[in-house]
Amino acid sequence: ECRQDFSKIDYLIFNQVRAWVFRRKSKRLHARTKLKLKYFPESNIYRFRGKDYKNNWILTGKILIGSEMKENFLPKLLWVQSRQYVKIKGNASPYEGNHIYWAKR
Repeated sequence: ECRQDFSKIDYLIFNQVRAWVFRRKSKRLHARTKLKLKYFPESNIYRFRGKDYKNNWILTGKILIGSEMKENFLPKLLWVQSRQYVKIKGNASPYEGNHIYWAKR
């Protein structure tokens, strides 16, 4: 199942990002709580692929596009829907001309 793998990778990414945030030397933000609130704001609702998620530990940042500030965030991998895939036949090749087989994939 992809969910277990996504959870493990999510955990590893979060720990690396969190460590990076708390290593930052910001001139105005000396307290860890202020750094946390700058990069991981609380009580935000994030929309990812048509669903709303609420989490206090989502890395966010702002970017200036034209004259407008846009907020970006790093979604959790657990928010990605896992799918079941059928394994490709061992001798199948997209170059052999079996277009019906590859159209179903």
